[in-house]
Amino acid sequence: MDDTYSTEIRLALRSFRRDSLARFMGEFMVILAQEGYNLEDLLEAIAAWCYSKPELKQVVGSLENASAEAHKIYK
Repeated sequence: MDDTYSTEIRLALRSFRRDSLARFMGEFMVILAQEGYNLEDLLEAIAAWCYSKPELKQVVGSLENASAEAHKIYK
């Protein structure tokens, strides 16, 4: 298999993975909303989880900022 073909396969798999996760998140957010949660809650939970992972602590601030922006939408 040549490198070009391998690259095309990898790109297609990444795209499929991203699309699948986007669909999953869409359904997951519907369920969260039905249970009284919103995007702000999800972002805060992800930030808390990232805080517990030393290699991810650098993204916590960005997630907290995103949560604050979501709060403006949902208040």
